[in-house]
Amino acid sequence: MARRSADVLIVGAGPSGCASAIGLLQRGRSVILLDRGAFETRPGEGLPGAARGELSALGLWESFLSQGHNAVWSVRSAWGSAELVSQELAFHPYGQNWHLDREAFDGLCRARAEELGATMLKGALAGAHFVDGRWLLTVDRAPFDLSVRFVIDASGRASAFARRQGVLRRRRDRLVGLASTFADRLSATGVFSTTIEATPDGWWYAAQLPHGLVTAVYMTDAESLPPGRGRLTEFWVEQICMTSHICCVAGPPDAVEVRAWPADSAVLDQAYGNSWFAVGDAVCSFDPLSSTGIIHALESGAWVACAIDDTLRGKSSASRLYGTRIRQRIRDFERLKFAYYGAERRWSSSKFWSRRQATSEKIEKHRWNW
Repeated sequence: MARRSADVLIVGAGPSGCASAIGLLQRGRSVILLDRGAFETRPGEGLPGAARGELSALGLWESFLSQGHNAVWSVRSAWGSAELVSQELAFHPYGQNWHLDREAFDGLCRARAEELGATMLKGALAGAHFVDGRWLLTVDRAPFDLSVRFVIDASGRASAFARRQGVLRRRRDRLVGLASTFADRLSATGVFSTTIEATPDGWWYAAQLPHGLVTAVYMTDAESLPPGRGRLTEFWVEQICMTSHICCVAGPPDAVEVRAWPADSAVLDQAYGNSWFAVGDAVCSFDPLSSTGIIHALESGAWVACAIDDTLRGKSSASRLYGTRIRQRIRDFERLKFAYYGAERRWSSSKFWSRRQATSEKIEKHRWNW
């Protein structure tokens, strides 16, 4: 079978994979992006204003603005009390956030990577062997083998390549999201906001999406869900009827379709290994309350591109520096998570809230292997 060579294979063509590819291509490295396809995005995903710097560095900023994502100028929350309090982002150092058209955003990232010279390959990784300093790989739909110096695992929460190397992914909770998306019944004002509301066994957020849609998402522990997928919609409707604010902002029509996905916080035991790195959700995933998912994908992609380029230039400390950055990101998230959940004290007897407010094992005590 024929063989194709490159500096790096990236397993996954989402934001973290594309950010890694763009960073490497900007440094003159050759990249193959492996796109398995059929990725199901989560409704209501947002991007904080702080992402402007990363988008600019990737050459995406102007194109991003032209895509018509909803600029969000306020965050309204009933958290710690029943009162809905508004935080105006016009006074925030980074300005507005955005509610994303995720399909358009991902397409923009892939197009930029291809524009810079990435080879896009459809399929799933079928085999991987490290021989004489290179990874030899097979892809299920490719008529050729691959030979690369490095592999980047950008496969999201699956951590597909890292797990193939025997690395464990450790969940820190069992959070799940239940979402429904439907036509926005509120009058169009051109001013969008995010609404968050805490409830006894979880919390809600509602977001106005591009194309005249709105989504309402309930976050709770997996054990709270009713048995069988058939009852998810009934359960979701019961829960939204118990809200004071979400039901007004995103009251659904008579018929809704509800889907669930894992939203747990989790960490790989290793951020990198023998000529491979994990980025984005593949290396660590965070509670959606932190709003760090996509910006973490972009930033970790930039970090790994720098680490691989430096390693190829002979800097032996590059991998350790990447690991240090990921460890610090996890510590920062743990502190942020504890502060956010600690601010809601109305339901101290609830398992959902008590679990997140208890003094858990400090992150510094985690047994890192990197």
